[in-house]
Amino acid sequence: MNVVDSGSDGGHSLPVSPDEIRAEVELICSHSSFSRSLILRRFLCFTVFETLEGRGGELKEYAIALSALGKGVDFDPRHSSVVRTQARNLRARLAEYYSQNPDAIRITYSPGGYIPVFSRSSDRSGGSPAPQHWVTRPPQWDRTCTRARALSRTGNPGDLTEAMAVLSELIASAPEYGPACAVLSLYLSLRQDAVLTAGAETRARAKALAMQAVALSPDSAEAWASLGWVRITVDGDPRSGQECLETAASLDPSDGLPLALLGCGCHLRRGESDEAEKLLEHALLLSPDDAAVRFLRAWLLFCLHRYEASLDQLDSFAPDAEPPAIADLRPWLLAFLGRESDALSASFQMPHGGEWLRAWLEARQGKPNRAGNLVNLYREGAVTGEELPDLFAIVLMAELGETEEARGLLTRAVRRHHPHALYSGQDPRLENL
Repeated sequence: MNVVDSGSDGGHSLPVSPDEIRAEVELICSHSSFSRSLILRRFLCFTVFETLEGRGGELKEYAIALSALGKGVDFDPRHSSVVRTQARNLRARLAEYYSQNPDAIRITYSPGGYIPVFSRSSDRSGGSPAPQHWVTRPPQWDRTCTRARALSRTGNPGDLTEAMAVLSELIASAPEYGPACAVLSLYLSLRQDAVLTAGAETRARAKALAMQAVALSPDSAEAWASLGWVRITVDGDPRSGQECLETAASLDPSDGLPLALLGCGCHLRRGESDEAEKLLEHALLLSPDDAAVRFLRAWLLFCLHRYEASLDQLDSFAPDAEPPAIADLRPWLLAFLGRESDALSASFQMPHGGEWLRAWLEARQGKPNRAGNLVNLYREGAVTGEELPDLFAIVLMAELGETEEARGLLTRAVRRHHPHALYSGQDPRLENL
């Protein structure tokens, strides 16, 4: 008899056989919590049996709406939250069921996901294995993690480097310690190299750590915040990311970062700029010293083409505590504000994109050679390792009058949920587009 390994989604449960799972589904469906709800029974059965058949990766909102909830082929998950609502109801009913049946085979769904995870409540001998997120940990682990978290929030590059080293060392010595995975995942996905511009390898590691952190510490706001952000930026799934970020905000209402990520990652992408601004303002009140929150507010203002306000926000950072992202963004702001000489001087301090900015400034002055050379290198695939060259190439192509290629590139970037792309086509400086 085959067994189901539920560890593929980050869990650490004991294997459970498909026959045991099917028997448990029958018991659940006959329980009073479910017997009066046909929708929840169909939702549960469809997702469980599809997963047992190896099709868990196809469990998206559209498929569930059609096959489990009886919706028509014209169902649009962008305009209806019925699947997400029923998923929340299902998680709540399952929690009620397991509170009354603590020894049952467990079927659980993480917020933002529709693939069930199967686990045992007890082993064959009757003992209860301690979930890994309940592991007894030495006090120094918590102290070390708290110190690294504080260093990460200053925005100082030296502090950030130290925090990364401390967290990596802690995870190497204690891989079952969820808080360290959560914090490191969050700052890998946000703050290594630059906010919103981490490379593919960094984001892949952030995703793996986020999933591990949620499995180990399901009550960690940082774990859910990091998973939400990588769902948006790595998986291109803002709806799932929003659920994770909302979970993070509910777990720790005093932390502004989940709200800031929610504003920039979800509401701004949907064109809900007023809601995004409200969330960012509230996030700043909650976490006024958090470097990522302050930068995200500056980035929001930049996306809305309010360049003076964005620059004022960046100027609130002390020069010795600027995240690298600020050195990337400030010169472009100066250029868009017409302060081209200041922008040129600042471009030599940029971690990413200085050469592109200088090429754009020269092209605007009637000297297109540098811009043309960079665009050709981009076309040949010689520019790799960063995501932002897509946007830089769009800017240069627009300036050089190569608008059709620039439009196509911008469209592809938007479809990939590129974090900078959605508002680039509306930028008044890109009037050629």
